[in-house]
Amino acid sequence: MSYVVYQMSYVKKYAMPNFGPSLKPSQVRRLLEHQWEVNVLAEKSGSPQIPLCIWGEHGVGKTQLVEDFAREKGYEFCYLAPAQLDEMGDLLGLPALENDHTVLRPPAWAPSNPGLGILLIDDLNRADDRILRGLMQLLQRRALLSWQLPAGWQIVCTANPDNGDYSVTPLDEAMLSRLLNVNLRFDPQEWAQWARKNGVHPTGIQFLLSRSKEASSANPRAWTQFFAAYAQAPAGDMDLILHLAIGIVGEKAAAAFIQFLRSRDDQVPNPEAILNSTAFAAEILPALRALQQDGVIKVDVLAALQQNLLSLVEEKGLNLHQSENLIDFLTLNFYPADLRFKLLRQLAASKAPGVKDFLQNPLVLDLL
Repeated sequence: MSYVVYQMSYVKKYAMPNFGPSLKPSQVRRLLEHQWEVNVLAEKSGSPQIPLCIWGEHGVGKTQLVEDFAREKGYEFCYLAPAQLDEMGDLLGLPALENDHTVLRPPAWAPSNPGLGILLIDDLNRADDRILRGLMQLLQRRALLSWQLPAGWQIVCTANPDNGDYSVTPLDEAMLSRLLNVNLRFDPQEWAQWARKNGVHPTGIQFLLSRSKEASSANPRAWTQFFAAYAQAPAGDMDLILHLAIGIVGEKAAAAFIQFLRSRDDQVPNPEAILNSTAFAAEILPALRALQQDGVIKVDVLAALQQNLLSLVEEKGLNLHQSENLIDFLTLNFYPADLRFKLLRQLAASKAPGVKDFLQNPLVLDLL
């Protein structure tokens, strides 16, 4: 094989179908915060701003990430789906007569109030070519013929991969050069943190953490929708649950979830129950012992539970009572030493309240 052919085969195998580095949500969030500050300085100096464009598969959480960022920061938020724009007038506005002159009136959706805000251009590359050409000036100059983005506002874009699987308009180099491109990838641990905050059913969280490979045939948005439906289904009605699952996440993913239920892996206590139990030996221990059957430990389920528990500690910290329960959890006689060490190492890097005191407990020091 020649060097050129080798290089081409390497690129085909390892290159991302999207643009930019492949990052998990927390890393994209950090980049979004950084670029926000960079663009603030650019606006003050009169320099061009560079909008962030988040590439990723459908349902991976691109739009949600930007909406959450705007809400948490208290920014105004304006949503634009350019695929819904049929004519340039939808972007530029329509002509009107003022003082014997024809002017363009801005479209009603365009932001007009100064202050901190985000204009999200969602699924940028689903717009047709004419609309894309019009958006190029908005991305570069923050203005069009009839209107301009108010002071303090910034643009963020999302896009689907240009890999042949989506009906998209390819972005040329001129458009790409106006953007800071990043590829968002799904991260089960970070999704679990988001899911807990947003009331996703605990069984769903445990399933995606322990069976992430089997679940990968459906996207996170579809799973979240299914778990909402599952939460309302009668317990044990496997036919109904199966039909809901097939209808939302597809047959392959549905089969994985049904197998998860039939193996009774959904009966594992959730992290909140483990940490907050007032009678660990009576309430929690029997269910945890079910992870050991005929001398074989369900390491995958235990590892997922451990990561789920870690994300809860990172989110809310530990009080004294919870620390005692966590010690009981870690000192289970069938707990694999490598898993225990991994969790303690991860906790050692945590800055969550109460974790430092937990690690200084003599019983924990003995585990190390």
